[in-house]
Amino acid sequence: MKTILLACLVTLGTSVCFAQAEQPGEKPRLSKLAAESDLVALAQLIATEYEYTRGFPSKGFATLRILIPYKQPEPLDQVQVIEEGLKESECYFPEISAWQEGQRFLVFLNRLEADQFKGHPQLCALPVLVTDGNRYAMRIPQDAIDLGEDGRAMVRELIYADPAARLDATELTGTAIEQMIEEQGLRQIGDELIYTLGIELTDVRRLIGPCALEVD
Repeated sequence: MKTILLACLVTLGTSVCFAQAEQPGEKPRLSKLAAESDLVALAQLIATEYEYTRGFPSKGFATLRILIPYKQPEPLDQVQVIEEGLKESECYFPEISAWQEGQRFLVFLNRLEADQFKGHPQLCALPVLVTDGNRYAMRIPQDAIDLGEDGRAMVRELIYADPAARLDATELTGTAIEQMIEEQGLRQIGDELIYTLGIELTDVRRLIGPCALEVD
């Protein structure tokens, strides 16, 4: 069965929504994720409380603070993202220590009850970083989504001032480092690899489109 994804045509200041077929096996677009979610927002990770099985999270929840709501059933300052299981489709966030600054994510969530949500089954969160100009940008590359031609044209080289933009490369081989630099647009400084590409969040918002963010 084909999945129907929501698209939007803007003409003379008026938004016209129409259905667009998505072929089976295709990566989802941001507009589809947003249209099928109850909550779409820029959120910051506050804490995680997970049980672990063989070193992997298998049950529990993450608490996130809503920074910028794009689609929201009602005003919420914080949400809990509940998860259980070990499948790839489950929505777990990286473990965070009390002294760490929480990472930021563009989240796509569906409501369970009150302030409790579950991640969209195809993709629940995309990393967002802070630039040196104190702006938000979605980190690129993002292999789990289809940016489309418009999205690929929005990718820019950026300077990130965010700890989450840095990867420890001390245990990587020279070949692995070269491959990551070539495939992911990373830059090496000492023992770290740093992301350099992204789409500013204002452009991500345009890429999602107004139709997908309408609340029923």
